[in-house]
Parts: sequence; structure tokens; C-alpha cells
Amino acid sequence: MKKPLRFDRPTEGWKEATLVAVQEADHIVSQFDHGRRPRPKVFLVFRIQEGENGAVQDVPHLYTRSLHPKAKLFQHLQSWLGLDDDVDEFDLEQLVGRRCRILVKHRKSSRGRIFAKVANIAPSTREKQNSEDVSEEATSPP
Repeated sequence: MKKPLRFDRPTEGWKEATLVAVQEADHIVSQFDHGRRPRPKVFLVFRIQEGENGAVQDVPHLYTRSLHPKAKLFQHLQSWLGLDDDVDEFDLEQLVGRRCRILVKHRKSSRGRIFAKVANIAPSTREKQNSEDVSEEATSPP
């Protein structure tokens, strides 16, 4: 049996992050399953640097493994990568190591614990800056 994942809670707001893991979570029953057979779930784990000392923290988010336009996984991938509405399959493993920005929000669980939630994902500003630097080098004379 796997040990449960343990994570520190980062502060709220937009954070530069890197997707560091995709972990299947098939047997987690959600409060939204309403007695139906549990749907396949997946954890995406994002790594951020937090605070003045640059402490590294991992921020997980549990998604239902669905690319339906109303699914949070699809919405986050669309805002991050610009996915088309008609995507049927997508390999999440290809995103490991890719930079992005995540919006961290705090929520209270039904048991009263505060946890960090990934409320949105956007393209990395650093990735854009790096690609602009490369294109400027390509167009500037030697």
C-alpha cells in the first residue's frame, strides 16, 4: 500500500512552476461521484519556489481523467497549452518537466483542514521570455 502524499501549503497567488509528476489515482472516490462507479483520477504535481529563501514546494492537484470541455483537467490544459475543443486523447506524461504558471488558492476541507488548490494554469512567462530571446538572436545580425 502506498503512503499518502504529504505537502506543505504554499501561499496564495500566481506562481512560476514546473510539472514534476503525473500520478495515477484510480481508486479515489470523490464527493461528486454520487454513488456511481468512481472515475479514473490523476494527480498533477507542480514544483514551485516559495519565499525569500527559495524553498522548493510541491503542489498537487487531483483531477478526474477526462477531456470533456466541462472537466477541470481539460479547462486547465486548454488555458495552459491552448488545446482544441475536439481533443480525444492526450498524453499527460509528455508535460513532465514543462514550465507553467499556477494560481494557488486556499480551500477548507469538510474536516476543517486548509489545503492549497491549483485554481488555474497559464503559460510560463519565463518560457515566453526565453523563446523571445531565441527569436531575437535568430533575427539579429552577427
